[in-house]
Amino acid sequence: MFDHDRGRGPGHTGDLTEVLAAYLATPTNRSLAATRARLSRSVFYQRLALIEELLGVDLSDGGTITTLTVALTAHGLHS
Repeated sequence: MFDHDRGRGPGHTGDLTEVLAAYLATPTNRSLAATRARLSRSVFYQRLALIEELLGVDLSDGGTITTLTVALTAHGLHS
């Protein structure tokens, strides 16, 4: 996902890490997470789907949420 964020060209918005951090801050309220990420809900949901595809995970899974929260925190990208 970090490599994708650093990529250039179509489909590389560079904000997937920020979208994931916003989602992980409020995983039970995607609408609030979208607002915090300053994206429309539809765009936010598209980004989440891309994150799931790139990482091969299910973002509705509690274990996945915990693991990704720890990973982003370890990288200093989540508080």
